[in-house]
Amino acid sequence: MKLRVTTTFATHEGLKRYKRLNFGRNSAAEIFQNVIQTTFQDIDGCINISDDILVFAKTQHEHDMTLESVLQRANENNLRFNGDKCEFDKPSITFYGHVFSKQGISPCPKKIEAIKSLKPPANVSELRSYLGMITYCGRFIQDLATLTAPLRKLTKKDIKYEWKESQQRAFDTLQERLNEKTTLSYFDPSKDTKLIVDASPTGLAAILIQNTPSQNDETVVAYGSRALTEVEQRYSQTEREAFAIVFGCEHFRLFLYGIHFTIYTDHKPLFIAESTTPKAMTLQQIREATQNDPTLQHAAHIIQKNLWHTLDTTTFSKDTDIDIRELKLLCNIKDELTVSNDKNIILRDTRIVIPKSLRADAIRLAHVRHTKA
Repeated sequence: MKLRVTTTFATHEGLKRYKRLNFGRNSAAEIFQNVIQTTFQDIDGCINISDDILVFAKTQHEHDMTLESVLQRANENNLRFNGDKCEFDKPSITFYGHVFSKQGISPCPKKIEAIKSLKPPANVSELRSYLGMITYCGRFIQDLATLTAPLRKLTKKDIKYEWKESQQRAFDTLQERLNEKTTLSYFDPSKDTKLIVDASPTGLAAILIQNTPSQNDETVVAYGSRALTEVEQRYSQTEREAFAIVFGCEHFRLFLYGIHFTIYTDHKPLFIAESTTPKAMTLQQIREATQNDPTLQHAAHIIQKNLWHTLDTTTFSKDTDIDIRELKLLCNIKDELTVSNDKNIILRDTRIVIPKSLRADAIRLAHVRHTKA
């Protein structure tokens, strides 16, 4: 109703506007899609995009049963199909730019031939158009972001368009990859899933692979890649490799969410860094260590009662567990010390006083963080 004003038009009787949708499906594409989807959405093996309805199954019997359910549902809802546009019992079918078959998913041959027939781009506009068409094949080409890096360089602002050997080599490599006729397998949550990631100075890459343990065969579900920004290119190689893991998990999250999968990376320093990094220190650890530290417990009592003026370290026995030297150091900064509300942590302004038993770990953590920074 809010969009009725956009249909306003002038007539000899003044301004008019529609109270209903214009005649025809084009003006109500979203509504039409919702009606068709709602009609068939509970039928397994049936999907639609607008008025293109696809029925699929693993066996001929399942296919026929699903098709019968779709036709019956259409009849119940007064929907009619154009027989001239219907295709039945097809071993493969082209659906929105991709070919679906028993073997898997592959790019549309007509689109591939159209890209392969192109000559090297003569200007930035043609190059952007070419990159856009290549992106259509992105899920079928491994390391696409790295392969297109020399080409994308020419699309940057204030860069003179000069087609050099590096660009021609990248163009030829991409054209060769189109000849490989890659077919990707369908994703199956019941199979073992692997995520292989890698990083180059200019891009990130990820491959989603599945295999059946009994058959010991691996099939590629999809390739993914992403170009690095100028800032990201300044990351260290270890940071880029870690970034590739994050990218792979996010890129394939629709497949990976809720299942067990294994990540593979060839960058060994990632595991070395992980194995040598001490665990972060928790507040609960500090509380417990403070409670078990006689010196800090004695200091906490003095701070709470404000008894520093009564402190006489000469009265302490040599056999006591209290560290007299540390107590003197705390006395030197007594005006900066407070005790937390739960009386289990001593603070120097906003900083925590670390118990002696945890100081070695704290120093080790500080050095690790400093090195990584």
